[in-house]
Amino acid sequence: MILGKRPILTEVRIKPAISGRVTQGTFDAHLNGFRFLTKKQDTVDFTYSNIKHAFFQPCGAEMVAILHFRLKSPVLVGKKKVTDLQIYAEPGTQVEDTSR
Repeated sequence: MILGKRPILTEVRIKPAISGRVTQGTFDAHLNGFRFLTKKQDTVDFTYSNIKHAFFQPCGAEMVAILHFRLKSPVLVGKKKVTDLQIYAEPGTQVEDTSR
C-alpha cells in the first residue's frame, strides 16, 4: 500500500503516441496500477495485474531512459489497442566538444 505521496514521473513521453505526435505528460503509480496523463487530460490506465513483463533501460550509450511494459491484454492508446507501451524520458542532450 502506498501511503502519503504517490510516485510520479513528470515530463515523460509515451510510445505509441496518443494523438499521432509526441505526447508529453506525467506517469503515476497508484494503489492498483499506473496512469499516464497528458496536459490535455488524455489518459492511459493499466493495472499491475495486466503487466506480463516490465523492463527498465537506464541511460547508457543512448540518451534515453525507458520503461517498457508488455501487457497481458491490450489497452486503448488513443484509438489503437496496444500490448506494448514505452514510457521514456530524455534526461539531457548529448554535448560534443568542438573546441579541438
